[in-house]
Amino acid sequence: MLSITTYASTRIARSPVEVWDYVTTPANWVGAHPVAKAVRGDVHRPAPAGARWTEVVEVGGEIVELEWTAATVDTSEAEWLWRIEADPSLTSDPADGRVHVGITYTFLADGDCTVFGRTVDVRYSGGASIPLRYRDAWTDESADIHYLDTIKRALEEG
Repeated sequence: MLSITTYASTRIARSPVEVWDYVTTPANWVGAHPVAKAVRGDVHRPAPAGARWTEVVEVGGEIVELEWTAATVDTSEAEWLWRIEADPSLTSDPADGRVHVGITYTFLADGDCTVFGRTVDVRYSGGASIPLRYRDAWTDESADIHYLDTIKRALEEG
């Protein structure tokens, strides 16, 4: 059993709409998150609820494809929310099961800025040993901080 949750946030001197449009457009991830190498599918616009696309990531020197789904899109409250989910296989043996990865992004107006948050939830209940490279990638909060800093720079300086 594995259950990991990480959270990071930053203030970005842009409106929630601007941050939302940038973050929810998967094509903008490549180069922003250190493991994101490519994205495929309808990735050049904000992904609505139900949208699906593929992200190619590098974890511990191994290339892995994640099939993401935009599970929740909520702009009805003061704090907007966008949740994406993927269920990649842990190993090449289907008997080892899948890992559930959920990433929740929040966008909260704060004056002329947006408080942008990122929560990553990883759950695995299978019996296989978890490769160390995966566990390390999922618990590496510095990657989350790098991602937020890159988004902040892209929006404030771009």
